[in-house]
Amino acid sequence: VAAPPPVLQTRAELVAKLFQALDASGSGRLRSTEVKRFAELCGFSGDDATWAAQYRALCSLHKWDAERGADESAFGQLVDIRNSCTYCSDDDLYEMIAEIDERQQTHSSASSERSRRNTSKVNSPRSTASSTTRSPRRAAASAASPRPAAAVA
Repeated sequence: VAAPPPVLQTRAELVAKLFQALDASGSGRLRSTEVKRFAELCGFSGDDATWAAQYRALCSLHKWDAERGADESAFGQLVDIRNSCTYCSDDDLYEMIAEIDERQQTHSSASSERSRRNTSKVNSPRSTASSTTRSPRRAAASAASPRPAAAVA
């Protein structure tokens, strides 16, 4: 069970923080791969072809330009649609932000360790297995409780 956040934030601040955490490119827009990270946090576990179809459907439904992606306002609307699989409560937003932060810290630590090992063993053969390989499914990867299914009115 995750500890409650130390500082309460408004919903708008939480949405902005999640958007920024997902915006890996820093473009101010979430493109397909960045929206896919959000979808995976919501429980999506399909393959690339399934995701491509889902992303096209999201873009069509929400009138996003698929190449440009969703801006922060469009993303905020997406997480506010009640009774949908994309709706996020404030608790969901906190959990997603924490999970992304944890993954980034783990990735940074692993990258630093690999870099240190690689510089000390420049001529050693490299393993084909990566310590940062991620499971294609989120379900068991997170210690956080799973997101509740959207309520049906």
